[in-house]
Amino acid sequence: MERYKIIEELSSCHFSSTFLVTEKGDYANKKLILKKIECKDESHANRAYYELLQQKLHQETIEEKVATKSFFIMWDKSICSQEAVQEASVFICIIRNHFEFSLAFVADSFYTIKKPMKEETIIHYLSEIVEVLEPFHNENIAHRSLQLSNIFKYGAENQLLLVDFGISSFLTDRKKFSTLKDGDLVWLAPELRFEQKDKADVCWLKVDVWCLGSILMSFLLTSFMNTLKDMKALVLKTKIDECLLNYFWEKLEQMYSEKLLLLAKRMLSQYTEERPTLTELKECLSKMCQTEEPVMRYLSEEIEPIENVNSFSDLLGYMSKYSVHSSCVIEGLIKLNKLLVKTPDIDPPVDAQSFIWILLCENLDNAELLTEGLHVIEKFTSISNDHLQNIFSESTIDSILTIMECQLKETVFLTVIYSFLVIILTSESATNYFNTKGGMSTLLNRLPKDLTDDTTVSAAAMTLSNLIVNPSNAKAALEYGIIKVLYENLQFHFNYQGAVAELLAVFIPLATNESAIFQLNQCQLLTLFVNIMNTYCSNDAIVMNCCIILRDVLNSISIYDDGILELTETSAVSAMISVLYSNTESSDVIIECCTTLAALCNMSKDCTYMFLSEKLEDQGKSVFGLQLLMNIYDIHKDSSTTVIAAIFSLLHAFSIYDEACKDLISYEYEPMLKYCTTHFNYNERISFYGQQILKRLNKIEDILK
Repeated sequence: MERYKIIEELSSCHFSSTFLVTEKGDYANKKLILKKIECKDESHANRAYYELLQQKLHQETIEEKVATKSFFIMWDKSICSQEAVQEASVFICIIRNHFEFSLAFVADSFYTIKKPMKEETIIHYLSEIVEVLEPFHNENIAHRSLQLSNIFKYGAENQLLLVDFGISSFLTDRKKFSTLKDGDLVWLAPELRFEQKDKADVCWLKVDVWCLGSILMSFLLTSFMNTLKDMKALVLKTKIDECLLNYFWEKLEQMYSEKLLLLAKRMLSQYTEERPTLTELKECLSKMCQTEEPVMRYLSEEIEPIENVNSFSDLLGYMSKYSVHSSCVIEGLIKLNKLLVKTPDIDPPVDAQSFIWILLCENLDNAELLTEGLHVIEKFTSISNDHLQNIFSESTIDSILTIMECQLKETVFLTVIYSFLVIILTSESATNYFNTKGGMSTLLNRLPKDLTDDTTVSAAAMTLSNLIVNPSNAKAALEYGIIKVLYENLQFHFNYQGAVAELLAVFIPLATNESAIFQLNQCQLLTLFVNIMNTYCSNDAIVMNCCIILRDVLNSISIYDDGILELTETSAVSAMISVLYSNTESSDVIIECCTTLAALCNMSKDCTYMFLSEKLEDQGKSVFGLQLLMNIYDIHKDSSTTVIAAIFSLLHAFSIYDEACKDLISYEYEPMLKYCTTHFNYNERISFYGQQILKRLNKIEDILK
């Protein structure tokens, strides 16, 4: 335990506690989960350790799918049961990677809108879980605590991953099992609820199948309860989940195929011999995927045409009546988009927006429908302030997150989603709700894909830069490895100015973070920033963002840091002189460049001499750095004092060095310095810098005399 720093306690019960931790000495502060489980005695703990070791050594695929990093035994006198207060309690501790986005979140999003999950969606998720579980069952390894909150999505492809597998049983035959944990009562099989749990005839592999049946049932009942929590409460009340299915059977028959419902009944049977094996379950699901029969019984109904395509209520009524037909919904949305363009003064009711959000969440696999629907909502928000305010509602945020979780190849609709997110992030309460619902995690899971896509990169980057203003979001992004993702995409979109500008803006809130600076140096991002400045020296937004980032990094690192050497080697000074030469009229660029150059010269004598010796060709004449600075002063001497202050900050950085002072004297800067110091005496920066420079110049002049 000494190796880990506890951030917070996530959960606790009479036999175990779960903590969010980081490993001490880990510069990136990567979050991990530590699960501490109290054992009966030392021999019990040793047995558990042996089973965990067998799993970890057995095959690499298992290790990847359970996310277990390490495990160890510990003794702790501070956390003892009351019966053994005089003795040290013995614990098995399991360390695994931290993931925020579980399938419980997916189920809850459907419960929130109180609409049924499509049968193909249910089969898809169930098939994926079976696929992940299959290698374990092939080796007689049972999970025993399989539930939605123990199945996580990870990576750009949203692959499924099992957690809490470290405390399951390693079975070389079907009689050996561990008694470490029974799992959440809601997901427990009947034989574990009502029989002695240490009986040798418990078939743990069939327990997993029963748990899968409970997961299937939670997907089937999304339209009958408000939350997943309500479903759990009803399970505890009815005791046997098969009875719960019977209670809703007539309604479920109208929504799902008989094959799926009968399969659910088999999986939730009280008798283990009636439950299918995992192999049989996989075959059943595979056949259901291949069937061409309609999923809903009422899909074969005859479709009537829209009565009046110019009537808002008729179009909504048509989509409501044929909501299970995606082609009808798309047709209605297309005509609705056209109607809103033709009659911009129309005032659609707010519940029309809510209805369309529900339609979108029911069709997450249909990119065309999502695109048309979101464009309708976008038009609503531009027409009416009430519709704009509805974007801040919790139900809308839930819908947005649900849509963001779908991983379609065509993602043009996401540009609208990201524009809504930018609006949402202007409200503190809406932002807090977005974060509470795991919005940051959802966004990070999308980023590798969306930042690579030309259509979504700018919108995704803009949303991210708004989110990471929040320190906790910035920390989460850094732990995710966002610096590397941004670096790769800056290289990928190097020739796309819009994307480069937005991606650079993301770095600004991160640049002063210690962990970010470490990652910046690892990725050699400072070199890339200088290359970007050289390439886009005439683009104000890009140049200014680069300067701000470089300056923030310089203010946060030591002169001995590799970052300074890298900046010197990559001719950052030369790049910024080129920028100044290309932007002599731009006050904002001059302010950022001069301030950043001053930070560089204050930390490195080499940078000062590089500036003084840098030579540019201007209409056949050689122009050195100081001459360029004098030219800029002449252009802006009657404009903003902020520009003069920035120029003076750079001159002050030069004046530290004797050689630079000699150049200042030779270029006859003294009259200008005296004039500005007197004329702008109301400006503290100019007055201070001017006086300090003049003192230094007078001292050098005395030496020269």
